[in-house]
Amino acid sequence: MENYCNKLIQCIHVYSKCIFINFRVEEIHLSLNEHDDISLPEPFKTYPTVKKIHMSKNNIKNWSELHKVGRLFPNLEHFVNIESQLENLRSDDEEENDMTRMFANMKSLALTQTNIEGWENFEVLKHCPALVELKVLGIPFLEVIPCTHS
Repeated sequence: MENYCNKLIQCIHVYSKCIFINFRVEEIHLSLNEHDDISLPEPFKTYPTVKKIHMSKNNIKNWSELHKVGRLFPNLEHFVNIESQLENLRSDDEEENDMTRMFANMKSLALTQTNIEGWENFEVLKHCPALVELKVLGIPFLEVIPCTHS
């Protein structure tokens, strides 16, 4: 059974002329849907007017799925993916690790209350040239780091 997020992306493609050209949508909320993957139709369109995406409270675990968001919305500036099952920011596919191309305009990334494991996952973010804000509260591996006070 096709999940809600994939149906929504298909609807976006069908109604894109009206929604994105006539109304110039800049922000989309795809939260609270329990989706675990994102299927892109082939060929797919891009939506350059969208600047902010909310994809919180989902079951997506792998970066390879979220990478598709960068393909659909090339001018994305703010990406909110909190309270999700996300475990990593890296992919086995080197093209999907190309943050410079996929998220060139991303200024803000919220990954609060995810399941990301280890600092090595954040290394790929150094290739986001516009990134100035990173929210990572409530990530289990960060909670075990001892705080020292001088």
